[in-house]
Amino acid sequence: MKTFYAILTMIGILVSEIVLYFFLREYGFDLSEFARQAFASPVATLVSTDVILSSLVVWGFMAREARKHKIGYLWVFVAMNLLIGLCAALPAFLYVRQGRIEQPATAAAYN
Repeated sequence: MKTFYAILTMIGILVSEIVLYFFLREYGFDLSEFARQAFASPVATLVSTDVILSSLVVWGFMAREARKHKIGYLWVFVAMNLLIGLCAALPAFLYVRQGRIEQPATAAAYN
């Protein structure tokens, strides 16, 4: 499962950065243009609000799971969500979480 999460993280980073590259190439670092395009049509608004609300849900999930599995540096995943996207932050968090879940089983195998 960790391999799957790692692959999804890399795909999320790659796809997001490719799309961002094309935006920056055409418009530069124009946050107002970015916001305008994110809400330019009903479909764009639907997708944008879905990602924003899903991010809030995921932050709550990550906070709970981080406490449960003693995962530190939660801010890294929130920053990743804000700077790269949910498509990279969620699988990266799940990768770390899976490592914590498998850790006791790995330790028991060596005893």
